[in-house]
Amino acid sequence: MGRQDEEDGNPGGRRAPVRRGRWLAAALFLLSSFGVASLFSGPGGFVRIRNLEAELAEVNDHNFDLVQSAHRLQSQIDRLHVDEGEIERLARRHRLVRDGETLYQFGDDTRRRERTPVAAKSRDR
Repeated sequence: MGRQDEEDGNPGGRRAPVRRGRWLAAALFLLSSFGVASLFSGPGGFVRIRNLEAELAEVNDHNFDLVQSAHRLQSQIDRLHVDEGEIERLARRHRLVRDGETLYQFGDDTRRRERTPVAAKSRDR
């Protein structure tokens, strides 16, 4: 039993471990390729995480704007409870009139006239 027997397909020869090693390397390469691909594009991958972080930042900015708006509105409500002049200014800004007052509008602004039914009533008198 010499070297010729080992090369002719003897199970104890050198070729069998080389083939197994190549198959093992190919299988490990495929598994690692799928693993890396899932790290980037899978449900918990880097791309999804980055998109979720961007969405979270956008939602946080929107929430901050809403909180600021709520604070402004609350301070306006507080002023309305305390200051009668603030109520008058707000009513005038929305073109409301008191009983007995006449509202004069100049120009062709039909959109505003349609929005202020009080002004239309005082004009009809």
